[in-house]
Amino acid sequence: MKILYHLTEKGIDLVPLIVEINLWGDKYLTIPEDRKQLLEDIKKDKENFIKKAKKHLSN
Repeated sequence: MKILYHLTEKGIDLVPLIVEINLWGDKYLTIPEDRKQLLEDIKKDKENFIKKAKKHLSN
């Protein structure tokens, strides 16, 4: 059985906070190799990353 979950608008509005938490973690924690590219993408253009993530989650 497959269960699909979609975030509510409230959940999607947390994307900027989650992005900031990830950036904080990059500064103070050891980040696994598979997460480093994601962080580099965020650092290149944080606002565009957030916009795309919110759009993707809204679909």
